[in-house]
Amino acid sequence: MICINLTTGERIWSRSFKEGAPNSIIADGILLSNNEDTYLYALDPDTGKELWKEKSSGTSSRMSYLNGVVYFTGGGDGLLHAVDVATGKHLWKLRSPDLDRNSGAWFKRRVSVIPGENGKRGKVITSSYLSAFCYEAAR
Repeated sequence: MICINLTTGERIWSRSFKEGAPNSIIADGILLSNNEDTYLYALDPDTGKELWKEKSSGTSSRMSYLNGVVYFTGGGDGLLHAVDVATGKHLWKLRSPDLDRNSGAWFKRRVSVIPGENGKRGKVITSSYLSAFCYEAAR
């Protein structure tokens, strides 16, 4: 991963990982990178300094952010993950209900979030190969 000043083209910092870093997002001023080495890393986007790392699933869907939580489905474990951006702690991991009737019906690699209104929690939307699911957001 390389951070470059867009105005000058100067390299600000770089960071190597054991495996690829295919999915990244900035949330609450933190650069999150879900890597194929089965860890989710939080980096300071200005310096590249590691803030925390949490055991993850390896490859994953693109991450979606809502109210201090990042959501993704794991390609390695097939679970829907909710991780607190500030601490790196998992708030929950959910298994696809469809796995009870079809061993290949883990969550697909798509996650969307819908903000809540009028003090209600938002929604997390994902699907398996058989069904679509709507869960209440962690916050």
